[in-house]
Amino acid sequence: MISILIPCFNSQTHLKQCIESALIQNVEKEIILLDDGSTDNTLSIAKEYPIKIHRRKHKGFTETYNELFNLAKGDWIQYLDSDDYLAMDKLEKQRPYLSTSDVLIGTTYVLESHEIFKKIPNNNLLAELKVGIKYQTNCFLFSKQILNKLIERNKILWKDILINHDTNLILDLIEINSLFVLTPESIAYYRYNWSDKQLTNIYKDHDINTKERITHISDNFNFHSTGA
Repeated sequence: MISILIPCFNSQTHLKQCIESALIQNVEKEIILLDDGSTDNTLSIAKEYPIKIHRRKHKGFTETYNELFNLAKGDWIQYLDSDDYLAMDKLEKQRPYLSTSDVLIGTTYVLESHEIFKKIPNNNLLAELKVGIKYQTNCFLFSKQILNKLIERNKILWKDILINHDTNLILDLIEINSLFVLTPESIAYYRYNWSDKQLTNIYKDHDINTKERITHISDNFNFHSTGA
């Protein structure tokens, strides 16, 4: 089973499309939404759908991501940010590779203001990270087993950092020799620069030396990947 995990905070604008893209996935699944103390109509919108809903006082995105993982019952984890959405066959395209991988990477379609462009992964993810290419959380499908292995090492899954938390998670997974499989036909859609309140914009000057970490890991670790 795949757990689709939706973190929410004041997400009313795009939440319907997000949830509906999760519901349409033709795989065995559960959909869990955690409302991080929203003050808009997020909760009432979520209640319109047959999904699992949890709500608590506002704690921030790191605790929300970690708490969602603890709630998940599936063997595979799909994070889906509440302003983004999945192609209708995203998980179905990735399903054939579940038994032979730790992390699956699909293609990201970036929706930026007046244009759409796509980012297709290749077999040298570290090299792409090194030149500034960013992979969004939604394009990944994680084995729960490999994420638990990461927790055993770090004592936590998502670290309490302000920006590039998804890139740092991938670097953590490379450090424990995870096997990545590229599935370019599986597509997730990411909205970029649609709001000044996006974390990427708010904390763009507060990175925790991610570039230096990418260089260090590129020089000292092997990236294990295959193409679908």
